[in-house]
Order: sequence, then structure tokens, then C-alpha cells
Amino acid sequence: MSGNRTPTRLLISHGLLVVLAAGCDSRSPKPPATPSPASQPAATGPRPRIEAEDPIFDIGRRWSTEPPIRHDFVLKNSGEATLEIKGVVSSCGCTTVGAKQVKLEPGETWKLPVELDLKTQKPLVAHRITVYSNDPQQGKLELKIRGFIRAPVVISPRNAHFFGQIDKDATRTHEAVIKNQTDEAMDLKVARSDGETFTAKIEAVTPGKEYKLIMTARPPYKSGVTVGKIELSTGLTREPTLEIRPQVYVPPRLMVVPSRLTVAQPLPVGAREVVSVRNNGDTDVKVTGVTTGLEGVTTEIRSLREGKIHNIDIRLPNGLKIPAGGGELIIRTDDKEMPELKVQIYGQGPVTTGPAATGPAGPGPAGPGPAGPGPAGP
Repeated sequence: MSGNRTPTRLLISHGLLVVLAAGCDSRSPKPPATPSPASQPAATGPRPRIEAEDPIFDIGRRWSTEPPIRHDFVLKNSGEATLEIKGVVSSCGCTTVGAKQVKLEPGETWKLPVELDLKTQKPLVAHRITVYSNDPQQGKLELKIRGFIRAPVVISPRNAHFFGQIDKDATRTHEAVIKNQTDEAMDLKVARSDGETFTAKIEAVTPGKEYKLIMTARPPYKSGVTVGKIELSTGLTREPTLEIRPQVYVPPRLMVVPSRLTVAQPLPVGAREVVSVRNNGDTDVKVTGVTTGLEGVTTEIRSLREGKIHNIDIRLPNGLKIPAGGGELIIRTDDKEMPELKVQIYGQGPVTTGPAATGPAGPGPAGPGPAGPGPAGP
């Protein structure tokens, strides 16, 4: 399935590691530090010169299911002084390189190994690798990898397996179109599905070429994220099976958002924070009180939807100091199973020493907290 990603492959050789993965990291890799004048060749006299036997590696047109492609870029010192390769980086995060210095005497060659995992590539391959050296005329040598990758089977939309947030009693159906891009005839069938939560069936649009996959999520669901597994057989040589992992999210019955607050230390001016108590159950729940052991902190309860949504306004005084262990905001409810919800409060920056401040416990035994942070959906 196009949505699945295989682990990035690594190739280590001669102190250099080149990894070619799928996407571009938003953070551009940093080139090696500028060499000091002492390491640069003299302005006159013998000089190094870096050359690549073939700076462009064209992989042509490949299938994404083919084995990884290995290639060596051959670099040569065609100058008259020692060539020092300072490092190798990519123009974007697509290629990650870790290297130590490599020295080539005049006339020597060196192979820079590259491995390209086709399963992780986008349809258009356009990678650029930059080699930094002490060549005074060409301190940056660019190497390129280009080509086209085609998947035997394409599934659209790619996120059709994600059902998103759903009510605990709701049934939801998603559809995806599966297209065969090979010359073989595809015979798409459901080999296995998680029948407890997710079911799947196939309808032919164009027999042998295009099919519709209909996935249905049915209750009961567990609280949180439920992930299923649907296996499809294609009858194709290049990609005989497809695996789809449908998933659905059911929010916990009671949750507080956010479940953690971070406060600047020391707090230069007073501040206001808001936390929300969301009731996703069928029975109304009321927030009955809020306590905290942090000095000077005041709270106010506001009901946005009676029995369903309550906001707690938190006023933080000027100069508030959070103990090293953090503090707590304890929200009391009239729910028998979850009489208390807790919000952890931590300081960011210099913190005071001493035990964590805790507020008085509300009536009844402590109930379980919300199932993880994150905003409640509609």
C-alpha cells in the first residue's frame, strides 16, 4: 500500500554514510564549517582538483517494488596537491550523510556509495548531493540522482483508511479506489479483515484494472485509537498483496484539555489560562469545584454547554513561582466514576526548590484522569 513506509536503508563504507529516503526535511542540512586558511591550498603552486566521472546518476523508470538500487559516484583528484573531502550533504533532507574527512593524493580516486530504497521514493526522483572539498576552484561539487518511480497499485485517497474521530455508537463507511498500473490483469479480493471492528468488501469498476474498496467501522469501540488490519490479494506478480491499517478514534468519556500547563518562570506579569472539561458520554456531568495549592492562583468555572462542556478560567498572579516538582489543578465533578480530573502545572525556566504543591483532594476516591492530552473534537 502506498501509505506504508519501509525502514530507511543504510549503507556504510569508507567512513561515509549516504541514506536516500522519501521526503524532504524542512530543516536544510548544514554544510561543513568553512576551512581555515591554513587548510586551504596555497594561492600559487600545486593545487587539488575534484572531478566526478559521472556527476548524474539516472535510474530511469523503475517500479517501487524493485530491490534497492546501489550506485557509486567515482570522485578523482586530478590536481597536483592533496584533495581533502570535508563532507557530503544534501540540498534537502532527502539525503542524509555522515562523514569524516577523506584525503586523496593526486591521481587517486574514491567511491562515494549510495543506496536508493525505491519503496520510499516519490514518483519524481530528483536528489542533489553536494561534496565539499578544499578545491580552490570548485569547493562544492554537485552530484545528482534522477528518475521516475511507479507503483504497481495506487490507492486513492491515500488517507481513506483513517476514519478520524467518531462517536462511540456510530457506524462509518469509507471508500477508496484501487488502480492497477501494470499490464497484468488484477483480481482484487479481500484475503482477511478485522471483522470485529472493521469490515471490507470489493466492487469492480473496471475488472482487472480498477476496483472500489468499501471499509466500514462498527461499534463497539474502545476508548482511544483502534487500529485494524485488512489484507487484499491482487494476483499481480509485482505486488501480490496489499495491507491496509484502518483506524478510528473514540474520545474518552470525560477529558480535560489541555491536561498540562507550562508557565514561564519567574512569571513577569499576570497571565490567564483556560482548560476545558469535555463530556463525551450520554449522561450529563457537572463541574462542582476547582482547587490548587499554588499561592495566588484563582479559578472560575463557566458552563458553555450545561452538562457537556465546562471551561475553567485560571488567573496566574505576577511573580508566581512553580515548585520544582510542579503543581496540580484538581477539578471536581459529580461523576461517580471520575470525581476528579487533574491538570499538571509546570514551570519553564528557573524553578524554586521544595516539594510539589498539592491541593486538597475532593470528596470521594480519585478517579482515572483523561486519556491523554489533545483537544476534543466536535
